[in-house]
Amino acid sequence: MTGGVASVVHRLTIDHGTHRSTVVLRQYEHADSCSAVLIRHEAATLGAVRAAGLPAPELIAADADGRESDGRPAILMTRLPGRLDLTPADPDRWLSEIAATAAQIHAAQVAAGPFQGRIDAASPVIPASATRPSVWRAAFNILGQDPPAPAHPPASAQLWRAPRWGRKAS
Repeated sequence: MTGGVASVVHRLTIDHGTHRSTVVLRQYEHADSCSAVLIRHEAATLGAVRAAGLPAPELIAADADGRESDGRPAILMTRLPGRLDLTPADPDRWLSEIAATAAQIHAAQVAAGPFQGRIDAASPVIPASATRPSVWRAAFNILGQDPPAPAHPPASAQLWRAPRWGRKAS
């Protein structure tokens, strides 16, 4: 599976004899206080999102310090059905589904802490496992720039007024 910036993500298929199940294992490269905080935060957030009635993987296990997962902090969760589709056959239906899900997400009362950046922009470090260090350097250069000015009105509001897939705006 494709993973995140700071972790490796594996899809595991478990054969139970009469049926199979698929789970997702996220492993962090190093056991440290930062990865332990990330694991605990993700575990709590998964629970909160599910409790709010939103589709989210179910937490199976979390090992914040890596003691039970070969020294690599890890989180094990169920896998949601579906697949990534960036070229849908029915773009209008696809966009409507995205909008409905976004509305549910924004309406949910989920207790989550403030955003915590995972990269220290002042002294970024390219991971030892990076296979394309030049991409990391380019990303770090962008991180060092000033953020863009916010769009007014918000970009999400502009999306609904914009012509879609060749149709004229109404």
